[in-house]
Amino acid sequence: GVQTCALPISLELPTLPGYTRAATRDLNNRGQAVGQARGSVAQPRLPVLWSKKRSSPRTIQALPVLDGMVDGDAGAIARSGIPVGFSSIQVGNSTFFGAVLWKKVRGEWQAVELEPPPGYTDAIAADVNSRGQAVGWAFNPNELVNGDVLLSAVVWQPSRHGAHTVVVLETPEGFQSTATGINELGDVVGRAFRVDDTGTFERSNVVVWRRVPRHHGLHHRKH
Repeated sequence: GVQTCALPISLELPTLPGYTRAATRDLNNRGQAVGQARGSVAQPRLPVLWSKKRSSPRTIQALPVLDGMVDGDAGAIARSGIPVGFSSIQVGNSTFFGAVLWKKVRGEWQAVELEPPPGYTDAIAADVNSRGQAVGWAFNPNELVNGDVLLSAVVWQPSRHGAHTVVVLETPEGFQSTATGINELGDVVGRAFRVDDTGTFERSNVVVWRRVPRHHGLHHRKH
């Protein structure tokens, strides 16, 4: 038969004042959670962080979006408390995305853009580890092939000065890719997929990129 696990049920997490609901994306060992607050159509969708201290209920705060952007989402948080995600803005029928890593400066959260690689305009960060290595994918929203936006898995490597260097992860010829997870060792997991000439989905593979070095072993994709 089916076995069930009777875990205690926690109280519902609060959403932002003036908002009606929220979606959670990730949780770390400190009890910090990240996600997105949602309200009416007129309200921006905002990235949020829930925090918890001993003997006190969880609190929620909005994380800032990048300058010039309107909406955002926090999709992952590291064991050390580093959140990542994206900011976005809709212009006409197009939506543009900027990958974000949030860091605290003098007690206040700041949105730091994780720049896309050369030849790309947009990016989304999907995961981050305690060292500040982040992964995700880059793309050009207005460049379509058979009606499909082409995605390329990327990793952002932190430098000693706090900046990040971005590189495109190697993918088999003819495949697109996304990087969705990174562990504390720097191993990256994601998927590579391919569509045929008509835009019909053809094949998908789970991919592991082994222990991403900080400064070598990766190659920039040339455009």
